[in-house]
Amino acid sequence: MRKRGSSGPVKSIGEKADDQGDENLEEEPKPVKARVKSVTFWQTFKGGLLSAPTIVLMAAIGMNIYGRREDTDQNWASWAAPLILLASMVVGSALVTKLENSEWRQNLRAEVAATEKKEMEKKGINQQDLNEAAFNMGIQPTNFGQG
Repeated sequence: MRKRGSSGPVKSIGEKADDQGDENLEEEPKPVKARVKSVTFWQTFKGGLLSAPTIVLMAAIGMNIYGRREDTDQNWASWAAPLILLASMVVGSALVTKLENSEWRQNLRAEVAATEKKEMEKKGINQQDLNEAAFNMGIQPTNFGQG
């Protein structure tokens, strides 16, 4: 890459420089290699299963099944609904796990963590300050800036 306003041919990194524009070449920034945790299937499945909307839906389905326990006409549909819900959660968890563990997603998380860390350093904030502020507001401390 060339600096703005420089003359001479455009050269890529690693290409031998000739006598024109040697000083105008800039190194491209190397990708940030931060420690990125991988996501497991069980984490995503358990997170979905224990989420508030799923618990409310399962309670509603359970009450429906209990209320229709005497009705034999639609008994199979009452039992099929929770099975379909669980099957869709299994497939969804598998897809989310695959997406979260993909290389581009891990690189994105590492870049965001590096950017957050720079912003925190620029503002003079450290992780302990963030945790104390979260505690004072009554919310769960996060991993902001830690990657």
